[in-house]
Parts: sequence; C-alpha cells; structure tokens
Amino acid sequence: MIRIQLHSNKATTKGFVLDLNFAKSAGKTWAERLIEKNILGPIKLTNIIEILLDDDEISLRAKKIR
Repeated sequence: MIRIQLHSNKATTKGFVLDLNFAKSAGKTWAERLIEKNILGPIKLTNIIEILLDDDEISLRAKKIR
C-alpha cells in the first residue's frame, strides 16, 4: 500500500506525508528500511521531518487544520 501511495501522481507532484510508526529497528531508520526493501523504487527523498507528538496532540492539531 505504501508503494502505491508513494508512486501516485499526486505524491509525485505534491509530495507526501507518511503518518506511520516507523520506530528505529536494528540501528536503521525507517527511511533506510524503505530504501533497503526497494519500496521507494526510483523515488529520492529530499527532506525527512520526524515529528514526535502524542496521538492526542496530533488529533488536536489536525482538528484545527481542517
């Protein structure tokens, strides 16, 4: 599912946000694991921003955005 979303036309032109719990595992970041498993394919990551917030805080901020 991630591969399909990342390769969509909208993600290609507008970018994308992954809202998933990709905690570090075996000394690798989630980005390194996506690259290693070839999920990104030809996509090159230009910016990675990791936001660490509680779920309640994220929900509160999301309500204000809508």
